[in-house]
Amino acid sequence: MYMFLRYAYVVFIGLLLAAFVGVGIAAFYPEPSYPLERPTSAKLNPERTLTATESAELDKQTQESFEKQLEFDKQRKSYARNVSLLTLLASLLVLTASMTILGRIYVISDGLLLGGILTLLYSIVRGFGAEDNMYRFIVISIGLVMSLLLGYLKMVRTESSK
Repeated sequence: MYMFLRYAYVVFIGLLLAAFVGVGIAAFYPEPSYPLERPTSAKLNPERTLTATESAELDKQTQESFEKQLEFDKQRKSYARNVSLLTLLASLLVLTASMTILGRIYVISDGLLLGGILTLLYSIVRGFGAEDNMYRFIVISIGLVMSLLLGYLKMVRTESSK
């Protein structure tokens, strides 16, 4: 029963930490809002023929809506990159703390380790939203290096020291 509680506690700490980082970033760095405005002339009766003035107005509103959509896409990609970077830094801090400062308190260290890994995974997923292949490669490379390093430090080194 004790081992089950220990594992449940580690998973709980890990999930809670990942949620803490994600919700914290959303609270202090809100996502850009989608432009809800649609061309008003588009609400006309489809069976009715538009006049030249109405057609020009519809074209103008459609162009403005398209430009707003392009600006939103640009902001969304930048936001995804920034959130990915923030969560990557948070995961690196948590993973470092779990392996160094809190390394002797095993149950908390393991929970933070799991939370750091989940946060790193969240960072990688958000990095895909940036739609930048070079950035994706960098984030995944950092994730791979950190995973290999953590695996070595936590699993291999501790087993060989026993």
